[in-house]
Amino acid sequence: MASNGVYNQGAVDLIMKILPDNIADIQNVLIITLSNIGDVVLTFPVINIVKENLPEADVSLLVGPKAEGLFVDNPYFKHVYPFQKKQSAREWLRFVLSLRRERFDCVIDLRQTFIPVLLNCRYHTSFFKTPHQQDHMRFKHLNRLKSVFPDYRHQTRDYCLAQPKEGVVVPDPYLKELKGQKYIILSPGAADQAKRWPEERYVQLCQLIRNKYSVKIVLVGDNREMTIAENIKAALKDQVYNFCGQTTLRQLSCLIRHSCFFVGNDSAVMHMASYHNIPSVAVFGPTNPVLYGPWSEDAYAIRHNQDCAGCQRREGGQGHTCLRAIQAKEAWDQCQILMCKINLI
Repeated sequence: MASNGVYNQGAVDLIMKILPDNIADIQNVLIITLSNIGDVVLTFPVINIVKENLPEADVSLLVGPKAEGLFVDNPYFKHVYPFQKKQSAREWLRFVLSLRRERFDCVIDLRQTFIPVLLNCRYHTSFFKTPHQQDHMRFKHLNRLKSVFPDYRHQTRDYCLAQPKEGVVVPDPYLKELKGQKYIILSPGAADQAKRWPEERYVQLCQLIRNKYSVKIVLVGDNREMTIAENIKAALKDQVYNFCGQTTLRQLSCLIRHSCFFVGNDSAVMHMASYHNIPSVAVFGPTNPVLYGPWSEDAYAIRHNQDCAGCQRREGGQGHTCLRAIQAKEAWDQCQILMCKINLI
């Protein structure tokens, strides 16, 4: 995946050294990703490109504990280190020293920390922030990769969510339960409550979808969203599966990959659907879809934010009116356009 953003050349001059044309001597790479699951998924294109362009190198990842489950039993990464923000200075020093003993040739730091300097590697991204640009976050990460690796080839395969063993398909109990039926992924939750579209809107939208399309509705999310999902399922009664809080991150990814369509809030599930190139309609409140919107080939983000006091003053205790202003009919209109495009019957 190539970036269509423009990297600031001044930032390139601040790095230690750009990778040489002959990269065969790069044998050990560390990629420092982010903390939240959705943010880590946005770094997948960078990780895939590194694996594609350095097939003989060992690649390790530093990720937030929440996202560690994305890489369980993944054969393509040497180590997956959990990044603990809250630890003592002594623990932090011990951790950095343990990383330094790995003798990384190159560190790609998407957090923009001083860790690459402390690891004394030959090549690394700059620890200076680049000027603010109104680019989608995945482009920002790709531009950061370009600062140390300007001539990479585009990715052709998925390494981040690969099966535990090459060529072996892991049976998924949730896919078995669906028995090959066509289904839509519905993600009514989000880590931030301010990002959640009202339950009744989802119910109204699902009723409109089921009146026209013979598809199942699959509700997904974590334990915190089980009550929301149960309320939606109870209102819809049949043809609805609630898998909230029941799947691992890998199982969730598998469910999304085999789905026909995604509808939901700005969340990790939305970004996973985008990564799998699932047609999507996403509902936005306080976050900016220009920066964090769905990035499937066929996707649409809905946002009404001009007069929302809650979005303009997030710390002021004002309520959010932006999400409630989005009606089910508006989302349904966009769903119909994309569903017709993919010939969903």
